[in-house]
Amino acid sequence: GEADVLKAITLLPGVKPGIDGAAGFYVRGGGADQNLVLLDGVPMYNPYHLFGFLSTFNPDAINNIEITKGAFPARYGGRLSSVLDIHTRTGDMQEFHGEVSIGLLSGGFSFEGPIWKGKTSFLVAARRSWVDLFGVPIQQAIVNDNGGNGNVINYSFYDINVKLKHKFSDKNYLILNGYFGDDFFNYKQTSKLSFLLGKETLTKSINNEDQLQWGNKIVALHWHTELSQKLFMKVSATYSNYFYESKTESYAELLDGQGFQIQEEEFGSEGETPIHDVGGKVSFDYIPHNKHYIRFGMGYTYHLFRPEISKSSFSFAGPESEIESF
Repeated sequence: GEADVLKAITLLPGVKPGIDGAAGFYVRGGGADQNLVLLDGVPMYNPYHLFGFLSTFNPDAINNIEITKGAFPARYGGRLSSVLDIHTRTGDMQEFHGEVSIGLLSGGFSFEGPIWKGKTSFLVAARRSWVDLFGVPIQQAIVNDNGGNGNVINYSFYDINVKLKHKFSDKNYLILNGYFGDDFFNYKQTSKLSFLLGKETLTKSINNEDQLQWGNKIVALHWHTELSQKLFMKVSATYSNYFYESKTESYAELLDGQGFQIQEEEFGSEGETPIHDVGGKVSFDYIPHNKHYIRFGMGYTYHLFRPEISKSSFSFAGPESEIESF
């Protein structure tokens, strides 16, 4: 099967999986949307591929996971159900090495090593679904053999994790990390119909296409410094973007026996729902004694959410007439 972080945490007490086979999780009766999911300290609004069946977290890039199911620390800003904090690995600063993996749904690789030995390192981990690479050509061949009648379903996803670390000294280092993931679903339906109207044979061609695309983009820059043996500071600048786009196109034409067009219909619709977060944070860890640990800091987030932006158009026969709605 496929290794999956979100499926693994459902084995913990108080955590329950959602629909059978899906990657969603529910904590102590809370809703799936009441969980805060962080990747290297940055919110991820939709941590799922394949309509919730698989999570967006590549196991090859993960270093550690922490889930908080109650008494949430103030640094998370408050949540109703749980906080899932996921941190990715940093690259090896001494030597190069990598891995290649393939599963039932996807294949991927990870590669890491030093850019400047002992000072700067990198890590790249990527994966992609592979079923569509042979599934779509097979479906298209069946449609072609059936005279252009049939359906073609195309689904694919990918995700890429990138992380750079540079040490200025033993007390100061900078980390730049990014995540880029995308899901693409396309459904095409084509049909050709022939029928008699009086003594003439008419042909009608119908093409329908539905397309969905969604994904996350995350970029974060973290500066860690040791101010003293007891005081540590971390400064972060973050950007998070989630987008969901839908598109529908339909086209139909009616031809007479000589192949001349006598009727044409066309419909199109587009919609999108973007979320943008731009934030900054400074936090301090103060350890006055080995029995005391104090954390304090401040942060700011600019949140932009547009529930829905849509546009549609329709034309029928003759000169095109268009109706648009926003």
